[in-house]
Amino acid sequence: MRLTTIPDDALWPGSERHVLMPPGGTLDSEVAPAEMLVDEVTVDGVSAPRFLARFVLEDGDLEKLREGGTVWLSLYGMVVPFDINVLDKDGQQ
Repeated sequence: MRLTTIPDDALWPGSERHVLMPPGGTLDSEVAPAEMLVDEVTVDGVSAPRFLARFVLEDGDLEKLREGGTVWLSLYGMVVPFDINVLDKDGQQ
């Protein structure tokens, strides 16, 4: 899987596009900058920012998963995952 840019039509009211830089804030890092949508969510009465990144499958990914492969999410800094969703080509679950 690879991180991709976020198309304009994927934004919704209240969301903003941001680019998160790798540790050290330089473009020559082994960790690529990540374009994300950011909004505010409330869960159990507590508001917090939510960060959403968009990924696409690369050649061979489905085969690896069918053969028992796994998906790992590496985080650098304070971005904490809430959930991972697979959407169809129209952006629906």
